[in-house]
Amino acid sequence: MRETIGREVRGERYRYAVATACNSRFADVVIDVEPLAPGSGTELADAREDRSCPVRYVAAFADGVAEALASGPVAGHPVTDVRVLLRSARHHEVDSSERGFRLAGAAVVAKAIAKAAPVVADRPGV
Repeated sequence: MRETIGREVRGERYRYAVATACNSRFADVVIDVEPLAPGSGTELADAREDRSCPVRYVAAFADGVAEALASGPVAGHPVTDVRVLLRSARHHEVDSSERGFRLAGAAVVAKAIAKAAPVVADRPGV
């Protein structure tokens, strides 16, 4: 079994900001999700205009996206036939980390997929 989405969601934002006495953590991402044709699988595209966010953070974001797509919101099945477009990624020189971007990636995709009319497909590619 697989899950997929029925509609696109644009401009979904997640801001990971934690302040403690010892340190702070920060990641701010904006994505779009779009349904793809059955059997297309999943795609992650970097559509950022501002490329100032370090590559290691974008890679960590991608890891978080993969984690979120591994378990969909309807029944916990992998999500397929969806494109995730990274529109914006903001970081802080001191407070950002790979872990923060991985968590932000997973959270923003989970939020967007939940809003994108998720459904269970009877078989992969449907």
